[in-house]
Amino acid sequence: MDEKLQSRVEQLAEEFAGSATTIEEVNQLMRLMMKSSFEKMLNTELDVHLGRKGDADSPAAEEAKRSGNRRNGRSKKAVQGELDEVTLNTPRDRNGTFEPQIIEKHQRR
Repeated sequence: MDEKLQSRVEQLAEEFAGSATTIEEVNQLMRLMMKSSFEKMLNTELDVHLGRKGDADSPAAEEAKRSGNRRNGRSKKAVQGELDEVTLNTPRDRNGTFEPQIIEKHQRR
């Protein structure tokens, strides 16, 4: 782990220690952190797929613009993690062409 990441982990651990008094509260904080992180990554993946971030001239971005593809709500997905099951709100696109990479379709672990 690089120094910058290690420093951030220690900073988060200090914040957690100040707001959690039991092991269950620490686990809950970790689950919420995991949920939030995965949802942000999935949203970024969809933004890239729709040509809103990254390479705006990519074939996927051009196709999204031409076809009028855009966000179309969310669906719930239960993922089994190290700490427990986490329910994610995964973004969808109108054309159904979004294939997430961080947590693939039908992946549960």
